[in-house]
Amino acid sequence: MLVMIRNFFLFLFLIAFTSVVPAQQAQQTRAEWTRIESNNKEFSVALPSGFLVHVDNSTAESRRTLVGFVNGVTVRVTIVKQFNAKGNLGRVRVEQSRNPVVLDFQFGDFFGKTVTYRSDGYKQDIYLASDSSYYSVSVAANSGEVPEVARLLQSIRLEGKPFIEGDSGKADEAATVVRVKALVSSPQVKEALDRKAAKVERKINFEPLTSFAECGTDHTVRPAMIVADMRQSAFVKLPRSKKNGELKIKYQLRADGTVGEITFYSDMDRSSLKGFADAAKEIRFVAAERSGSPVDSCTTVPIWFESFSYTRVISI
Repeated sequence: MLVMIRNFFLFLFLIAFTSVVPAQQAQQTRAEWTRIESNNKEFSVALPSGFLVHVDNSTAESRRTLVGFVNGVTVRVTIVKQFNAKGNLGRVRVEQSRNPVVLDFQFGDFFGKTVTYRSDGYKQDIYLASDSSYYSVSVAANSGEVPEVARLLQSIRLEGKPFIEGDSGKADEAATVVRVKALVSSPQVKEALDRKAAKVERKINFEPLTSFAECGTDHTVRPAMIVADMRQSAFVKLPRSKKNGELKIKYQLRADGTVGEITFYSDMDRSSLKGFADAAKEIRFVAAERSGSPVDSCTTVPIWFESFSYTRVISI
């Protein structure tokens, strides 16, 4: 069911699952942020200083990924120039184990989906599709009561209008604006891309999908940013008998840029996973940070795919 909404009604929906802090509380941590705006001005969002940028022009779909971190809150923004952007909404995968609340909606010319998680911490995922672009905004924190959560969500603008009404986002309307076309990859991202594929210290482990458990989350750490992995590989060969499947890869990422361990969780046999295993070693990343210093971390890459004789690795 598609819900036609105005921003006020979306705000009522989200506030039912998020503790939005009062404007005066958010002001206590107010610092100047930067507004990132699409070239056609249909989308914008304000991000805290020091955010990372990855400009990926390696495929026909030009992709910009931005990761910011402030006061224990992580925000990830993806902007993709895409022919069938609205078709991507049907491919969004929801973490059912975290008791999600999902809403499909239309906002002006945008079609979208919001997914709110309140178990194992707080997470708000927003997926948006216009005629030619696909946007996603993910905000994660230990709690939805952290002031920056409201500030990030309320800074989103669609077609020049607030996506969610609230005083926390109004101060960022006058923030410095940077257009998407002016973005360049951050020095840390360039350094990671220039490195050879990360050295894998141990053999890849294979476990059944039912034994998978998420990495623990430390909200004092800015998560690692993966800038190249198996999803950038063009095609992975699979047996013709395999029509679709699910795979989760858990990486132990070291502060020095090496990989400590890779574990595959899947119900496919190992021979079918060989192409994925070879591609998984191509990972490149910017290490996680705590207070500006690199630290070891764990991250998971979920993969869903469809197959004929080859499969294009799908990621949302």
